Amino acid sequence: DILFNILNKELYISNKRIDLTKNEKNLLYLLVKNTGNIITHNQIEDFVYDGETKSSDAIRSLIKRLRKKLLKDLIHNNIDEGYFLNT
Repeated sequence: DILFNILNKELYISNKRIDLTKNEKNLLYLLVKNTGNIITHNQIEDFVYDGETKSSDAIRSLIKRLRKKLLKDLIHNNIDEGYFLNT
């Protein structure tokens, strides 16, 4: 029921488009393009925040917001390493 169109970075759940912020779109894109690989905080800073240093709390907050919108627990945390998408 979940579809992410990587060309236009749009998320659909049960054929309904889900509104995402720019950062949520970029994070989901990064995770989808790297399915099965761990994405580090540094990679998130570089891709989502254009290299701007962010606190761990800011990144966790972004992950939490995106998890809520996905409705399923697809984003997993590998402690002290980063995040990965579980399909």
